[in-house]
Amino acid sequence: MDTIDFSVVRFQEAVAYHKISLRKMNIDPTVNASDRTIRRAKKDGRINPEILDRLGKYLDVDPLFLSGEYDKSATRWAKDEVEAAEIRSQFHVEDFPYILQEKRKLEEMQYITSLLLRNEITIADLEALPEETLIHFYLDLERATSKVLWQYFKPRHSSIHNYSIPMPPEDEIISV
Repeated sequence: MDTIDFSVVRFQEAVAYHKISLRKMNIDPTVNASDRTIRRAKKDGRINPEILDRLGKYLDVDPLFLSGEYDKSATRWAKDEVEAAEIRSQFHVEDFPYILQEKRKLEEMQYITSLLLRNEITIADLEALPEETLIHFYLDLERATSKVLWQYFKPRHSSIHNYSIPMPPEDEIISV
């Protein structure tokens, strides 16, 4: 069975934040993993990716947060361990809701492509925009989308990720 990394520290942070016990998780059919399985994952620091996804959904936490991937990224970005520790200390469970996982499941550019086509704008029109204009387009679209959504819906989490449209990877916006 394939396994991936599992951050015990981040898992315990999520469990404490939501005030949920392993026993309560074991009872819930959406988790579909025994407390023994979860204890083993905590001991080994490895977990089945499907179980991690179900835990993330149950706890409303991005599975990448539970796996420690954001912490690993902080280590890669930082110039030294002190800076990495400072970056990691700014990561809080409430800033990484499960909806981030759902956003990643969208095909790249699916939202923007659909929006453009519904308004009779072709992908060729988008690709014809100069690089600087394209960047401004994405930023303006982000601001406009957020403003409309905040008008009708209360944000679920205190996070920079609220009502953010899926953005294409930076290398697709800015060519080097």
